Amino acid sequence: GQIEIFTWSASGAIITEAFASTFPTAVLYVCDTPRCIRPQVFMSNMLQAVSILYKCQLPMLLAFNKVDVSRHEFALEWMKDFETFQEAVSADSSYASNLSYSLCMVLD
Repeated sequence: GQIEIFTWSASGAIITEAFASTFPTAVLYVCDTPRCIRPQVFMSNMLQAVSILYKCQLPMLLAFNKVDVSRHEFALEWMKDFETFQEAVSADSSYASNLSYSLCMVLD
């Protein structure tokens, strides 16, 4: 909820631009690691992060939280090698997995 309101509202853009024009500024996008285990959730997070990156035009850091609950190495591997992500997506035959499969080709 809040990320969409801040990112896509006029006030969010004003605040972001004010910080960026005054201070060295970067955007931090936090991914919930236990939820990102599902390829569709991971892809959703990556699309949201990329859209924020292009909207803000600022350096971005991705942070994976709750790594004590679920390790984050799978996400790093998926970001480095889209074929491993495709393998994870191919385990599911839903419409959402087909969409995620196509989107990973675009983001590569």
